[in-house]
Amino acid sequence: MSEAAIEPHLVDIGIPTLGRTHFLMQALETVLGQTESRWRVTISANDVGGDAVAEALAPYLIDPRIEYSPTGGNIGQAPNHTRLLQRATAPYFAILHDDDRWKPRFLERRVAFLEGHPAAGFVFSPAISIDGDGHELKRFDPDLPQGEHEPAVVLPKLLVANIVGVPSNALLRTSAVREVGNAFDDRFFYWDWEQWMRLAVRFPVGYVHCWDSAVRVHDSQMTFTHWPDRDDILRLLDHFEQLVHTYQPGLQFDPKPLARKRAAVLLSAALDSVERGDRRRALGYARRAQAVYPRSALNTKTLALLASLPLGRRGRSALKKLRYRILRNSIRVHLRSRD
Repeated sequence: MSEAAIEPHLVDIGIPTLGRTHFLMQALETVLGQTESRWRVTISANDVGGDAVAEALAPYLIDPRIEYSPTGGNIGQAPNHTRLLQRATAPYFAILHDDDRWKPRFLERRVAFLEGHPAAGFVFSPAISIDGDGHELKRFDPDLPQGEHEPAVVLPKLLVANIVGVPSNALLRTSAVREVGNAFDDRFFYWDWEQWMRLAVRFPVGYVHCWDSAVRVHDSQMTFTHWPDRDDILRLLDHFEQLVHTYQPGLQFDPKPLARKRAAVLLSAALDSVERGDRRRALGYARRAQAVYPRSALNTKTLALLASLPLGRRGRSALKKLRYRILRNSIRVHLRSRD
């Protein structure tokens, strides 16, 4: 029996997949290339376990650390992630999306950090975005110093932006996740962001300043296929405020960034309405944005709204193209991939 077969595992890794075998093999190879080898990985196919995925994985299943587990049907993104999370028995847990990659020291760095900071609930690093061919597009930086950060430092940032990004960037302490709720909450579109917030209000958060995870950006992701429900985002922000009030009642933070965030979401809803040809609703959202944050009148989204409304169908078409181009250029990797 190999050393890998008898060595107790320290990290449970979950790879949710919807059958993208080419990307999946690349992701799995980056797990095999980790300098920290005390892991076990489960590939959870969010479908009926098609022959293509099973056949592609067959050579890898010789390794006793690798398990293939089809769900038997499409159970949804968050439930598939939860399925992997609830199977975890090791001290640490990580998700690697099937189209993302880790550099060799990804696990080594994070395990060392959590071992050295036993109070931290999870640790993350900034991400590199890559295209479909694996070429680097952009590097992201959440503007945090390296180390362990108390809620007073992390929460004001996390309230208004998913600074952690997708699950592929983080290593979680399994016991901390059990304490805050052992599931990704699919009531919210951004259920990964909600998980980070739920942990950050209860535990210190670790940050390692290195770019050792790569998040792939491609046109089949939900990032580029449709706009999220803006009212759902507003409900999520309300939920975040309630979490802070419940677990960090004495925390004082500047309310302006959150007001600016709400106004930006409302203006995005206004632009969504323009694209659908609903002028009245668009103006209603714009008025709400200005009431929440008066300076939103100077926002570029407000200017785009004012410019497109008088042009009718031509304005809607031009707006749609412009928004897609901006989204492609900004590469918003905080939006989760569709698996």
